[in-house]
Amino acid sequence: MPAILINDKRDKLGRLPIRLQNDSQFQLADQKDEYGRQGFRLSSLISANPHCFDVNTANTAYSLRKCLSPKVQIKLFKITRGLGYTNVYTKYFIRKDLSVVEVENIVSAHFGGKLKIIPMLGEDATYDYDGTDLEFRMISTMLKSDTEASE
Repeated sequence: MPAILINDKRDKLGRLPIRLQNDSQFQLADQKDEYGRQGFRLSSLISANPHCFDVNTANTAYSLRKCLSPKVQIKLFKITRGLGYTNVYTKYFIRKDLSVVEVENIVSAHFGGKLKIIPMLGEDATYDYDGTDLEFRMISTMLKSDTEASE
């Protein structure tokens, strides 16, 4: 699964990145925050064997992707605790030392198979259209302006 580096506090659509320490084999020489973390947005692209993929588990993960409400945070806490990771909330929000490899291990345990996160460049890979016409036009304008700027 590609994890796209976002150097700013938000991406071009105003979305917050997940901040992780990059302890993977894929190092990116870019800025880090005061805790040694880099910001990432997961790409909407993933490579998986559909015959070994539990759709119900994927639906659970998808429904938890916006961990803003206390209800979702408690459900996420229960899932990670059940997988043997009791301190994910503390590691991310308080100690601020949750790493790419730890997230790989948690997600792999959740899906029951090995998942590899590959940090890389290419913010455009995080834009997928599943929203309103306004969002579609904003994404189209951004991508068009990026293409024209590189020519």
